[in-house]
Amino acid sequence: MSRDLRLVSVVIPVFNSAPFLSQAVASVLAQDYTPFEVIVVDDGSTDNPREAAARHLPRVTWIEQKNRGNGAARNAGVRAARGEYLAFLDADDYWLSPSKLRRQIDALNSEAKPDIVFGHMVNFVHGSEPDPSQSAISGTVPGTMILRRDVFESVGLFSDSLRVGVFIDWLSRVRQAGLTEVMLDDVVLARRVHGGNTSMRAGERNLVYARLLKARIDARRMNE
Repeated sequence: MSRDLRLVSVVIPVFNSAPFLSQAVASVLAQDYTPFEVIVVDDGSTDNPREAAARHLPRVTWIEQKNRGNGAARNAGVRAARGEYLAFLDADDYWLSPSKLRRQIDALNSEAKPDIVFGHMVNFVHGSEPDPSQSAISGTVPGTMILRRDVFESVGLFSDSLRVGVFIDWLSRVRQAGLTEVMLDDVVLARRVHGGNTSMRAGERNLVYARLLKARIDARRMNE
């Protein structure tokens, strides 16, 4: 597949987040950087997210698969992507800034030439409004990130066997490889906290993180 050296491919995995998907897609379509493509991967949803996003479909590539987890869904989107740059957004979150892509691509192409660029985010409880001026925090999550396709390929695909901790696992490989990260001051993401967040299930998440940490420590010891 040929790549467009200016194109940003934005991958949005969705699983039973139909009420939120339209806002997520709209926040990408509002970006002041062009060109970009939006790839939504329905990971076996039962709440008909395609209907929820119907008004955006002429501008969205839609992929459907059986439920395999958000790692596999993101990977499916990456495989379909045509862009030189990759960005990600969870279906229940949305980008706060219409200049998110432009600002981050400028940072990627700066003299420092980092491998990955992140931005700040604000968590908010569903039913309320995010307040970036009061609660913005550094965001090392998929929705704040942009990187070049070749950097992603050097790290490898997301795990398709984990159900939580997928991004933590991937980011640990980034850091083990010694890739460079930049955190912009810009608040780029509103991350919605609600009852369906798989990433917010604290007990299960902490167990997975502990297993991942042990695996990384064991791998380093084997290489010493």
